[in-house]
Amino acid sequence: MTSESLRSAATDTQYAHAHISEIWDSMINTPQPAQGRLHASVAALLDAPVQQRAFAILQDRLIQYPEFKTILQQAHWMFLEPPTIRARGMIVQADCNNGKTALAHLIDRRFQPVDGSTGPCAISISMSAVRDARTVYGRILEKLGGPVLVSHKISDRERVVLNLLERVNCRLLILDEVQDLTFGSEKDQQRVLQSIKTMMNALRLPVLALGTSRAGHWFRSDPHLAARFSETKLPNWKADKTLAMFLATYERYDTHG
Repeated sequence: MTSESLRSAATDTQYAHAHISEIWDSMINTPQPAQGRLHASVAALLDAPVQQRAFAILQDRLIQYPEFKTILQQAHWMFLEPPTIRARGMIVQADCNNGKTALAHLIDRRFQPVDGSTGPCAISISMSAVRDARTVYGRILEKLGGPVLVSHKISDRERVVLNLLERVNCRLLILDEVQDLTFGSEKDQQRVLQSIKTMMNALRLPVLALGTSRAGHWFRSDPHLAARFSETKLPNWKADKTLAMFLATYERYDTHG
């Protein structure tokens, strides 16, 4: 890298820092609401025992932002829309550690039956380290508490999976970490793609897939799935007003004060 390019990179970094600082300063100098800086639920913890505060600090925090909410709304519609002959899908692509799994967990929790009812539900599985269709069906069977027998052929597992998904009234199948499927052999990859098509066709079941950019290329390799799946992205963070709003919201849930 030349000295000129180094100076240019340094200037860009300084500009980004100055830009976010300007936005941040404008926000923290804005008069605070009557309830104070902290969210009411957090303010109540200030006088709580140390153990209770420590437990609250160590809990996960999920703060939604515009792009996150947009994908959540699309998933909600996929769940609620009536079954169609050509069930549709959506691929959410993002870099590592950018919120894909948190999004999958949130959607899974949101679309579960209330009070043990038999209403429609979402089923979410992780495709981490999965390489073939046999394991895909096995993960779904484990999630549903079905039999996972070594002696079962792929066709046996497929039949049981279709039966159980229909029985629990699954209206959205969520597949997380789908980029791991691309590390299987070409033959295994084709079988996995076929298994996804089978579930979509047999049950008229929408599918939400989440993964890195490799996942998008993989789905596009099958013309039938490419025609059914839309693609969207969780963008990387940058120094802008969205990040400033995120930091301001996160600060209100800070229990270290």
